[in-house]
Amino acid sequence: MSLSKEGRWASGPSIDGQGEFSYIEEPKATGQAPILKPAPGCIHGTPKTN
Repeated sequence: MSLSKEGRWASGPSIDGQGEFSYIEEPKATGQAPILKPAPGCIHGTPKTN
C-alpha cells in the first residue's frame, strides 16, 4: 500500500487555485525519449578527443 495517495498533494485543489490534483496509482509515460547532444568537455573536465 502506498501512503503517497494520502497526502495533501495527492488530491484536491492546487495551492494557487488554478488546478486540481488527482492521484494516479500506476501512471503511464506519455512523452518521448529526449535527443540530447553530448555535454561539452569543458563542463566535465574531459579532454578533447580527435
